Amino acid sequence: MKQFYHLDLKERLFPYICYELNKLFKEEIMKIVENYVFFWGDYPFSNFSETPIVLEDFIMVDGIGQEKEVVLPTSEHYFMLRKALFFNDIDIAGKIIETPLPRDAKKFGRQVSGFIEEEWEKERENAMMDALRLKFTQSEEARNELLNTKYLDKSFVEASPIDSIWGIGMGENDPNRLDTSKWGLNLLGKCLDRIRQELQTQNI
Repeated sequence: MKQFYHLDLKERLFPYICYELNKLFKEEIMKIVENYVFFWGDYPFSNFSETPIVLEDFIMVDGIGQEKEVVLPTSEHYFMLRKALFFNDIDIAGKIIETPLPRDAKKFGRQVSGFIEEEWEKERENAMMDALRLKFTQSEEARNELLNTKYLDKSFVEASPIDSIWGIGMGENDPNRLDTSKWGLNLLGKCLDRIRQELQTQNI
């Protein structure tokens, strides 16, 4: 892959070392309660799960980088890359492609220049649907988990206590977790429901 930045070896290796250490301590949360599948952390439904996405013949805007094949480590990378390109921030896009860590991809995504929240709100669900579509069509393991029969009559819920937009703003053990009137938007859960229905319909 073409190098977008001139970093010494120590600077380049450090993120990968952190990534490998992080995998040793990763936490997976998945709990089925009544009609809901609560998940968070590194579980396959999360955007932070290690499920690579291949972008074939991907060409970055303005010719800054041109790759026949770009492999993003997670769907979080794809989502944040779409955010950067939506606002034409090529520098941040390059950083997102290069980092192995989804948390760093998210951090870079928050640094997108020219960001207008109202504009991104119109695009964010389309970007997430595309991210999940690539994730679950390219990975047989992830797709099989999504279509597992034990989930088919249940709705997906990101039980994130720190995210009330893509999640519900509370954890899977919160006493109010079944009170939907107290939930956040749970956009990721809703997108997963839609992708599952799409895959079932297409029988992919």
